[in-house]
Amino acid sequence: MAFFQENWLLIVVAFVSGAMLVWPLVQRQLSPMKHIEESRTPTLFMQGADDERCPKCQSEELFVSMVRASETSAELVLYPGEGHTFLGEGTPSVRADAARRILDWLARFM
Repeated sequence: MAFFQENWLLIVVAFVSGAMLVWPLVQRQLSPMKHIEESRTPTLFMQGADDERCPKCQSEELFVSMVRASETSAELVLYPGEGHTFLGEGTPSVRADAARRILDWLARFM
């Protein structure tokens, strides 16, 4: 949040002008990977293994980085054969498993 408050003008200029030199800096600053060491929130990563919108390698990278960078609890669940909308449109067994995992995770960390 501090980045937004300190760099709001930079962000506005990047969006309005589309400046190719400024935009990569903004992207790096906004990336979760830049701040993964600061993570203290237990995180459950759930992903359809066949997701074409958000490749599973992104979830894997975040998960591995979080595990390596801190002692924060993290778990990664990949659902084979499922896409981006597996929570709402996946097979019934996958939706039931995902719901159970979410409830278990919340019970454990809330």
